[in-house]
Amino acid sequence: MKRWLVLDLDDTLFLEQDFVRSGFESIEKYVSGNWNVNGFGIRCWEQFEKGFRNNIFNLVASEFSIEMSNSSLAELVKVYREHEPSIKVDSDVLDSLTELSETFSLALLTGGATAVQESKVRALKIGSFFEHIVYAGAWGDEFDKPNIKGWSRVEELVAKSGKELTYVGDNPEKDWPACKQLKWNFVRIRQPGSLHFSEATPEEIVEVSRFSELISLLRTDH
Repeated sequence: MKRWLVLDLDDTLFLEQDFVRSGFESIEKYVSGNWNVNGFGIRCWEQFEKGFRNNIFNLVASEFSIEMSNSSLAELVKVYREHEPSIKVDSDVLDSLTELSETFSLALLTGGATAVQESKVRALKIGSFFEHIVYAGAWGDEFDKPNIKGWSRVEELVAKSGKELTYVGDNPEKDWPACKQLKWNFVRIRQPGSLHFSEATPEEIVEVSRFSELISLLRTDH
């Protein structure tokens, strides 16, 4: 019987910054076509690259001398969240998923707005690798990651628990506490370009820097 490997999505199977860039490209088209303002989405991406993470739309609107009403802000958020993302899985991840699926039963556990996460899975074309996909955001913010509910739901679906399960994620602060509480194995993938790359990996956590490293690591229990 195959062991279960449970994977995170953002900054694990692809770089989240690629989704952000895709979203700002959609914002650029929307603002140019509807507000007759060019460069808005481009500037959003530039600010993101500088490290800004909150209130980017308001920040850029002030640079363009645009008065950002609540309804205008809601429009931009809607465009960003509902756009069909231009993202893809790189060959390292795709080849590794193919090889891992020969040894493991795979599940996906991801947090965030469900519709957004579903659009990422569609764009990446990875749904067929997973026997179960759990969108923790479906239960509302209170039960989204890092709440333990998502991990518990996986246990229910696969009828396994504790060390029978391994979770692979990028963010120790969000992914590790539930794994520790439920006694799952946990592997942190820390890829250059990931949003939490600068955060240190606790000593008790195994770390890899490329998805393909999981294959040799998981050939033996850890």
